[in-house]
Amino acid sequence: MDLHQLRYFCAVARHGNFGRAAIELRFTQPALSRQIRLLEDTLGVRLLHRHRRGADLTPEGQLLLERAEFVLRQLEQTRSDLRARRNEASGPVSVGFSTVAASILSAPLAAELQSRCPAVRPRMVEAFVPRLHNMLLEGQLDLALVLHPWPRTGLVVTAAVEEARRPDTGS
Repeated sequence: MDLHQLRYFCAVARHGNFGRAAIELRFTQPALSRQIRLLEDTLGVRLLHRHRRGADLTPEGQLLLERAEFVLRQLEQTRSDLRARRNEASGPVSVGFSTVAASILSAPLAAELQSRCPAVRPRMVEAFVPRLHNMLLEGQLDLALVLHPWPRTGLVVTAAVEEARRPDTGS
């Protein structure tokens, strides 16, 4: 098993289709299929149920997908960390937004990141606050921006912006 096979497997799992995964990877479909078969042989399990319209994950495939995405994300983070030592911000960053915050903040943040850090590849995720909390704890997000944080433990919550209070004018 090697990192290329893990990347290939993740692409097939993400698309649910060998053809679309092959296009994304710029790889031929037969070669991609052969690599997945080699991975299955190496692991001694079936990872995908193949059918006319594509492929579905087996339970073993689902487990490998979760682990492979984690490993690949850690590898990319390591690359990013090594680049950061050269004072060059780069690599992926996953930012979660609550539904209301997404409509206000996601576009300006993406534009500012592109302007200041062109080598950073943001992945924006919109979800309800409890789901964002779980994604942070599971390492699926690097940070989350919400208008009203859900009071849960296990995370550091910092106010990015505070609204100024108006003095009571009596009317």
